[in-house]
Amino acid sequence: MAKKKKSSKKGSKKKKSSKGKKKDEDPVIHVRFKRPEAVMSKRDVLIAQEEFLKMLRHIRKYRLLRQKELTLKEKANKKIKKANKEINHLKRTLPKPKKPKILTEDEEKEESKKGEKKKEETLKIDKELEKIQEKLAQLEKSTQINTQSPE
Repeated sequence: MAKKKKSSKKGSKKKKSSKGKKKDEDPVIHVRFKRPEAVMSKRDVLIAQEEFLKMLRHIRKYRLLRQKELTLKEKANKKIKKANKEINHLKRTLPKPKKPKILTEDEEKEESKKGEKKKEETLKIDKELEKIQEKLAQLEKSTQINTQSPE
């Protein structure tokens, strides 16, 4: 068994100053408010506390909603991945259909028509750009003539 030491109270007495204050501390300054000022400041503090508590409530609601959103997103992602796996499995297992030549020819014609339409649209845009560039060039020429003529 270990021996316990008894603490003596004789050496643990502290000296108290006669004033009861430390020498380094500044004296306490009291400020007197008029009754209306005190009521207004108390009201302002209470309003600030109320607003703080409202914000805290909103933050907690936001956290809950955010957690729900994240769990729903995770569930949706899992379902999408599962559906993609099933689709890929079906693509691999089901036989590929053979298209008749008539349908493939029709598709080729439609694709060529789409390509021609795109070309026509780009040509129209190019023509409009050329017209705008010509107008800009004419404006530059007219401004150069107007600035040179007053001399």
